[in-house]
Amino acid sequence: MLLSVFLIKEYPSLNTFVQQQEDNLLATQETQPYTNNTYGYTIQYPQSWTVYEWNKTSTTFYNNYTGTISGGTWMTVTVTSYNSKSFDTLFNAQPGLVGSGSTTNITTKVTNMSIQGYDTVNYTLAKQQTPYPQFETHYLIHRGSLTYDIAFISVTNDVANYNSDLFEKIINSFQFTQ
Repeated sequence: MLLSVFLIKEYPSLNTFVQQQEDNLLATQETQPYTNNTYGYTIQYPQSWTVYEWNKTSTTFYNNYTGTISGGTWMTVTVTSYNSKSFDTLFNAQPGLVGSGSTTNITTKVTNMSIQGYDTVNYTLAKQQTPYPQFETHYLIHRGSLTYDIAFISVTNDVANYNSDLFEKIINSFQFTQ
């Protein structure tokens, strides 16, 4: 009985610890490069991830190491024409809540930064949608007439939180090739 009480009280902490250890393992995996010659960039991603090139402007890198819908983590790199109003609104905002376009989407600015000398905004977006919520961490890079949006996405915020080391490793590998 005492063991049962202990397990019930400590299960969330133990489960969180085990999940964090699994997720940190991803950050130590060997990576391989992906190169997009059309838009001139390369980025490293874990070898165990699958690559989907939807079209010339959007590529998704996906991993589902738990085999469940909530265990998946994916990264999408999307290249679009530069929209000064959208970018400047985020870039010039103070860190914190930027806005909620609706009651289902909440944007929070993390910080401004530079990637290879180009203005970059790091922000998060929480989408409350059916059937699963979506938690996104974005790195929006302005380079000339284009915007490169590197988004890390999961259906649970814990996956995003536990994989911050992996996300940082991937972002640090991003390079313009031309």
